[in-house]
Order: sequence, then C-alpha cells, then structure tokens
Amino acid sequence: MAITPDGKYLLTAANRVKPKATQPALVEALVKFDEHILELVRNADRIASLQLWDVKTGAVVKDFEVPGRIDSVQFIANGRDALVSADKELLSISDLWGSVEWRTACTHPPSISAFAVAEDINVAITGSADGTLKAWDLECWTELYTLTGATARVDYVTLGRDGRWAVSTSDDRSVKVWNLETGKVAMFAADFSLGTCAATEDGHTIVVGDDSGRLHFLKLEGAPSY
Repeated sequence: MAITPDGKYLLTAANRVKPKATQPALVEALVKFDEHILELVRNADRIASLQLWDVKTGAVVKDFEVPGRIDSVQFIANGRDALVSADKELLSISDLWGSVEWRTACTHPPSISAFAVAEDINVAITGSADGTLKAWDLECWTELYTLTGATARVDYVTLGRDGRWAVSTSDDRSVKVWNLETGKVAMFAADFSLGTCAATEDGHTIVVGDDSGRLHFLKLEGAPSY
C-alpha cells in the first residue's frame, strides 16, 4: 500500500486468481479433487485489484483491476501517478482520478524484487533477483545506470529523497549503502537474515530489521554531508 505525499489518499492492492473455467466446472473439480483442479489453476488468470481510498472518510473513491500479480506499490512525487511492481516489470499507473491508464514502464529481469522512488526528483531504483540494481529516469523511462555487487536477490531498497544515495539489503545477508554520485558502495555483512531497511535523510544512520523481529541501528562513518 502507499499514501499520497499530501497524506489524503491511500492506494492498496490485492492479488487474486480468476479461473478461466466456468463455475460449474470448478465445483465439479473441487468435488472430485483430482487432476482437474490442477489444470484449472494452471489456466487461471492472475488479477490484481487496486483501490484508492480517501484517508479522512475511509471511503473507496476508485476501484480498478490490472492483469498480473502486484508485489509492491508506490506514488511518485506528483502524487497523481503510481508505480507497481509485477514480476519483472514496473508498471506506471496514471490518471488515478480519471480514466486510469497503465503501461509497462520498464523491465528488470529475471524479476523485480524491490523498488523505491525518490521524493524530490523523477528517479526510481529497482532491485532484482539477480542481485543487480537499476536506476531509471521517470520522465522518459530510460535506464540511467546499473549497480552490481550483491551476490544474491535484493530484498529491499530505499532511496534518498534527492536521489543521491540508496540502501539495499540482500539474501547474502549484506546491507549496502550506494553513493549514486560516485558509484562507491559501503557494505555491512551480518550473521542473520535481513528484511526491510530505512535510513535518515542524510543516509548516515540506517535501521535494518531481521527475521527474528530485532532492529539494528547502523552508523555510516566518513559519509559525505548532503
């Protein structure tokens, strides 16, 4: 889920499977509980339902669907458009208060495992299952550069509001702080599985959650001041 920068609206997404078979065929398969049910699942359409909520009233102001499975959703700086990750694609959803238009903005194979959007500039960054990160220009949807160094799937990424630094966690139990101006990276290796991460506005203090529920506060020494 994501909230608009002005805090007035909330966008949520829920994934569901829509069988292509007719309802009677589905009931028959459930009764028999044999290979037919597997065939129905294989032939099912994956649908994501998105709802736009008024935070003050709690009312749904927009309800629509997009094909595929959505993993994450975020608003971009203008507060009118949103980005959602679906497998290896990043989808751009525009005109949320109107006709709702969506398109594939970029792809990052083999699959997008995390993404973040800068608050002040039109830049997004995606993390992939192959351990790479890519930065994108949100105006023309061109790739700016690729970051390498992780040896496993990128689990989470956060991006500075000015787009000058990023922090990522990976399945290789590492936290990486990327200076996007110089390309340099600082790494912290952990002996535990990592989850989400957050950072202060200057990128000097990083908070990482692990699978046991603990929070770890990391201080980046010698970092440039922004």
